[in-house]
Amino acid sequence: TEYNEMLQILAAKPQKKGQAPTSVAYDAWAKRMKAAFDKSYGFMPGTDDNAIVAVFNEIPTQSTFIQVALAYKKLYAANMLDDLKGESEFGQYEDWMKIITSKAK
Repeated sequence: TEYNEMLQILAAKPQKKGQAPTSVAYDAWAKRMKAAFDKSYGFMPGTDDNAIVAVFNEIPTQSTFIQVALAYKKLYAANMLDDLKGESEFGQYEDWMKIITSKAK
């Protein structure tokens, strides 16, 4: 739900500006990714592309992205990159990954 998404957005924000992400933030980003993958439009399954881009823009570094993927694996027993590829029906995967690869390691 939107309420749960807002809770995850708040959980991913650092307590203080410039503070490093914590495991709570990794879990929150992972949960938001899963919610973006599980989006449906009525009876039709879909993907919330805007939510994926928002999460990717919030993730500060490539190493943080790896931690989010590990949190996703722990929470859902699935590979986040495999799920991401499965959700990119129109070739968005490369565009999404450019957001992450353009960040500091």
